[in-house]
Amino acid sequence: MAGSQIAIPINGAADWSKFVEFSERIGRGYHGVSLTNYDNASEPQVTAGSGLEVVGAFYQFTALESITGWGAIANDTQAYIKVVPAGAAITVEFTDSAPTWSTSKQGWYDGNDRYVFQLYRDSGGNYTAKYALSPRAGRTTGNLTGLLGLKVPVGFTHGDTLAEDVLYEAMSADMGAAIGVTMTVSGYVHVGITELVVSYAERTSATIITLYGVDLNLDVAGVFDVDDNGGGTIISVSLAW
Repeated sequence: MAGSQIAIPINGAADWSKFVEFSERIGRGYHGVSLTNYDNASEPQVTAGSGLEVVGAFYQFTALESITGWGAIANDTQAYIKVVPAGAAITVEFTDSAPTWSTSKQGWYDGNDRYVFQLYRDSGGNYTAKYALSPRAGRTTGNLTGLLGLKVPVGFTHGDTLAEDVLYEAMSADMGAAIGVTMTVSGYVHVGITELVVSYAERTSATIITLYGVDLNLDVAGVFDVDDNGGGTIISVSLAW
């Protein structure tokens, strides 16, 4: 089964045409899609009653909708949920291809496919770190250009991954080597199932800089150790200091 388009009534009256135009404009970017199992690591489905706007057309799901394509996503990979329009019908798929922001469409898109959630396929193939991609919040990756001055690292672009030791070297160059020194940091890092909104950093050893903030998944204070000798990969980073 697939979602279906909500038809706009056709009427020749000028006032009705204005109403339709008004409705389409204020509804641009609308995202009312909900998932089952949003707060755990089980397979999600689109819930009945969900709806959204895609490239000027409005769609609804009147029954639970399965999401296809999980088998094509490798373990330890950032993934996304996108809706794919085909005329009056719409289907939902997993993908590991990142979207880009469309100002004209007011949403995260790849062509005419609209992205509505991001999540992470962990080493066990679980559906972790589910996070809605709203027009206001945006996707939690990329540089915060011009926020506080220095960005990490130079040349890092939206959607890239980053080696842990590269992040360490970039921060260490400005923080210095003194144990206990702190530095105000603003932004976000995503490593495995950890999604940390960062508020400050501290050098806690000769080879480790610890980031402190709030874990989005657990809604509690969290930390992440950026290790000069670490071999990990940061899925997405958006930091400035």
